[in-house]
Amino acid sequence: MKITGFTSKLLPTADQTKQIFEINRSGVLPLDTTSLQTVLSSVPPELARYDAEIERLLCEREILASHLESCRSALAPVHRLPVELLSDIFELCFPAELYRIDEWTSCQMEIDRVSHRHLLNFAHVCARWYRFTTGTPKLWSTITVDTSLWSGPRLPDNALLFLLECALDRGRDYPLNITVYIECNAHHGDAVLTLLSKHAGRWHQINILSNDQPSRSLSSIKGSLNRLQKVELDTKWKKIDIFEHAPCLTEFTFHGKSKYLPNLPWRQIQTLTCVGDPYTTARPLQSSLALLRSAANVEHFTARLDLRDCNRHSISTSPMVSSKVRHLDLQLAADHPGMVEKLFDSLILPSLTSFTISRFETDPCEWPTTSTSFLLLAKRSGFAHHLLHLSLDTMIPVTELLRCLEVLPALENLTIKDCILDDAAHIVITDTLLRGLTYVAGTTPLAPKLHVLKLESILTFTESIFVELIDSRVKRIRDIEGEQPFRIILSPSWMLDADIGEFRPELVPRLEELESKLEGRLVVELE
Repeated sequence: MKITGFTSKLLPTADQTKQIFEINRSGVLPLDTTSLQTVLSSVPPELARYDAEIERLLCEREILASHLESCRSALAPVHRLPVELLSDIFELCFPAELYRIDEWTSCQMEIDRVSHRHLLNFAHVCARWYRFTTGTPKLWSTITVDTSLWSGPRLPDNALLFLLECALDRGRDYPLNITVYIECNAHHGDAVLTLLSKHAGRWHQINILSNDQPSRSLSSIKGSLNRLQKVELDTKWKKIDIFEHAPCLTEFTFHGKSKYLPNLPWRQIQTLTCVGDPYTTARPLQSSLALLRSAANVEHFTARLDLRDCNRHSISTSPMVSSKVRHLDLQLAADHPGMVEKLFDSLILPSLTSFTISRFETDPCEWPTTSTSFLLLAKRSGFAHHLLHLSLDTMIPVTELLRCLEVLPALENLTIKDCILDDAAHIVITDTLLRGLTYVAGTTPLAPKLHVLKLESILTFTESIFVELIDSRVKRIRDIEGEQPFRIILSPSWMLDADIGEFRPELVPRLEELESKLEGRLVVELE
């Protein structure tokens, strides 16, 4: 195809341009202005022709550019991706905020997540993506519903139920991960639970939040939960038994009072989390111990206990609980050391390998007045042989901490945090602690097998003592012919209105130099 350019015959020559320049420069009107009048009358139509030609060319260029992009799209690598990889990519594009139940979720966001609008948007891209999104059950396996938002004016309940039913149907027989909040006295809450109950055989994980009575439809699903593995309940449902015959259920999280605890297949529960309500459980310690006693085979136990104000109750001796738990995470708020002592005195943990004690919110977790109760627990349980990981975020005196470490020769991983309390601090990571952990040649150090030390500190210790600790521990590992490097993780704890909590400028290069010098026997991580 021959392309001809558009060029006007009225374009001035070099002589004409020079002549007009001289006229303008002299400021004298020429005697004969005929040629100038001709230009004034003939050029505007010619400029209009240029504008039309430019518009035509721009239009053609846009068409050609669009054609180019279409051809590139036709050859795009995404069309060659296997469906398994495409499914993973689509899952990574899911808006995570839509799957949380919180106060910032709007009515429109509720509509979007019930309908899975993000998937419907993918389906509009092309016929292949439409077939893929609507025909891949895995993509429709996450269901999140907040019925407190169903009373808004945007969409009637029946329409939302229809959208929810469509999402469930598109998931076919794929296992479901469900989070549902049932608002008190909401008529649509019962309808939602009834609809979800029809798919009870697909439940894989379910998180139910409700202060209403359970739907009558739930009673019909007993014995149908053959795939259910994980349950989280924050309800006031009394003694429901629908989970009692769930053969795969191994992980259970419970919020609230023990009187609302459902019947469970306790012997198969391996991961148990208990979150007590602040100031509402008269005996949270006894309730948690009873849970631990019931779950005889639990391996991971997390208890979030508010022990404040419990000193108004009699601190009687609780029955001893012996548990096979391997990982114990105690998140405590306690203003009475006797409650923590009582907790330690009630336990025998012969299989424990990982022990975490921390505080929640900004309340202090009061360590017992002395370390005696911990030492007795360690002796009863045989911590010297099997406790490998210890993490402490609590108000423990340094001398008591060092006494505890003396009875933990198997310890490999130690995490210690300075205790920040609003505008004050209880400093645990001091020069005394660092000296206590430092290895001296010819002696047996505290935690002789230690190879990971994490310190979350306000950084008030002396730099030279800290470096000496690191150097000595690397030598200790070398002396016992350990294959693993010594790993030190240091992160600053921040305090309001304070100048502490920042790395000193000279510390970082010194640690980097030490890490390089020790040739792979030291790993330093600054967070």
